[in-house]
Amino acid sequence: MTAKFREFYVPPGAGSNFLAGKCLWANNTDNARILDGDNNPLVNEFSFWKEQINVIDISGAREKLHRKACNAWQMFKEYKYDDDLIYESKRILPTLMELREFVYEVGDNKDDILKNDIGYIDKVIAEVKNNDFWKVDWSPCTCYLWEYNGSNLVTDSRADVLVQEAQDYFAKCREYYFKVCKKNNWNSFIISHQHPHISLSSQLKLPTTFKSLAMEIDADMDVYIIYLVSVKHIYSTKRLDGKEWFKNRKIYKELREKIEDLYVNRNCKLSDDSVSYRKIFFENDSDEIRKMYEFFDNEDYFDENKTNILQEFQKYHNDNMAVLKQYAPDVFEEIFKRKAR
Repeated sequence: MTAKFREFYVPPGAGSNFLAGKCLWANNTDNARILDGDNNPLVNEFSFWKEQINVIDISGAREKLHRKACNAWQMFKEYKYDDDLIYESKRILPTLMELREFVYEVGDNKDDILKNDIGYIDKVIAEVKNNDFWKVDWSPCTCYLWEYNGSNLVTDSRADVLVQEAQDYFAKCREYYFKVCKKNNWNSFIISHQHPHISLSSQLKLPTTFKSLAMEIDADMDVYIIYLVSVKHIYSTKRLDGKEWFKNRKIYKELREKIEDLYVNRNCKLSDDSVSYRKIFFENDSDEIRKMYEFFDNEDYFDENKTNILQEFQKYHNDNMAVLKQYAPDVFEEIFKRKAR
């Protein structure tokens, strides 16, 4: 048997945690929920493990195990970097620290955003120091190391050199992850935000059994998701003062004629297949929803529980709309105006 690799790319705010709980874990959601995560029913926000290793036991039955974030993974704890990667980890640390300084200097006038970005970078650096970086998909964090690179804010060519060195290291780590999975015949199923050729390195060599699925967002849905994720991030249980952010907030995004022009759809150009956010949530399209279950080998579960699953997806969407209506009513009304056009 050959190890399979499946990655599904869902933009921030487009329901990646909900989809992980449903499509990735299916009937194993009790084991998949992150109990100490950002679960917040107030704004219909949940947390689930987005990575899953499928182990084939000696009887041929498949057992699904989850990996706990920020700890030595259950399935990888006995594995260490090879000698080359141990050396590379030590060598790359000064590069990552220097890139961190670039981000800090450029983002100095954006306190809240800067604090968030630096926090992600520090997570990456900590994992590299511990020689555990390869054990988890850190792609939602690595991109912050070069977020400002190439913009008019950074003119020092030194940043280009540092970014290339970091990306080369990330590629080696991910290829080692693939190697370990293939050696043990472990299937790796992941939901993330970006294709690794965007978030890690365009030079990353993908396994022959690697397949990818991307969520497509049209222009109206892009606006909707931007404001929905803003509500969910601002209205946490600890920050209920976010109304001022939305006060008199106007829709600022212009509609585009072509879906492929949207920045958020870069994943679709790199992936093997795609699904539509609109069809999944606004239209409750059973074929589109089944496609995600099938991608993670859970099509039988979908077929057996189709009615309940469609109801759960519809409820999640309705609850999201209620959240937007409550916390950003002007945006909610504009979305429905556009939908009626």
